[in-house]
Amino acid sequence: MITPDLVPAAMVAAAIAPALLLLWLMVADDSRPEPPRVVLTALALGAASAIVAAAVELISQRYVPLSRNPWLAADENALFFAAIPEEVIKISIIALIARRRRDFDEPMDGVVYGTAVGLGFAALENIL
Repeated sequence: MITPDLVPAAMVAAAIAPALLLLWLMVADDSRPEPPRVVLTALALGAASAIVAAAVELISQRYVPLSRNPWLAADENALFFAAIPEEVIKISIIALIARRRRDFDEPMDGVVYGTAVGLGFAALENIL
């Protein structure tokens, strides 16, 4: 049985464990593994990008008017305040890594780094 003191740590571990497992599976599948330091940096940048995306979403909600139709407003909200900012920020991080690393030399590298960034983002969202 988990004591009440360990519940917050157990919840954080449960939020992070799936992302780390999936990242490990992706890295293990790479025939020419990437440097672990760079993969972990991509994971951390992905987590940090969730904070940046949240700030962009909150700021943009002040300036972008939504439709009065509730169905259309829900679609606009999902597109303009969630999908576009989040994906642009994640793709920017992947592009930054690709431009700066000489190790980025095969298509599987993009998959590994993209997975790391996306899972870092997802892990922080799970924690929050």
